[in-house]
Amino acid sequence: MMNFYFHDSPEQLQELACDWNFTPGQCIRDGACVAASISAIHGVRYSFMEAGHEPLFNSVFQTFDNTQLNSDFDLEDLIGRLEKGRRLRKN
Repeated sequence: MMNFYFHDSPEQLQELACDWNFTPGQCIRDGACVAASISAIHGVRYSFMEAGHEPLFNSVFQTFDNTQLNSDFDLEDLIGRLEKGRRLRKN
């Protein structure tokens, strides 16, 4: 649906920098997984479900899968666990 909309209204589409569409292919090609600042990651073809070529994506999935979004939710704890998973995957 979005493709149809933007085809008819291209002026509504805003291109984002690479750090807003970070994909597993970038890890393989560019070694960009060690980038200091990533705004969003875009997983494709089971990249979150399987460690595959880049375990960072699986680490993010596991962290969110083990997070309860309820009244006890702690954003700082979530960020800390994501950072911990990132550091573990880099080693």
